Amino acid sequence: GHGPQIELLRRSARGGRLAHALLLAGPPGIGKRAVADALAATLLCERGGEDSCGECGSCRQLAAGSHPDVLLVGLPRDKREIPIDKARE
Repeated sequence: GHGPQIELLRRSARGGRLAHALLLAGPPGIGKRAVADALAATLLCERGGEDSCGECGSCRQLAAGSHPDVLLVGLPRDKREIPIDKARE
């Protein structure tokens, strides 16, 4: 359901013009996390290409939630904004 957005991210990544930070916003359940996970996997996959292989060490670490280059930052339940110290991490 996010075809145009995903294609924009793919073109940006292929062209070496991906922004230094991305904010994926919207209502719960629309696939923001899935898009972010797929983009991270594609960028970090050791085999390169348009999509991640799902088999290399990097892809396995991402699937396990233990890749050292990926930090998830979310909104704390009792807050309306992401705390600045979390954003700086």
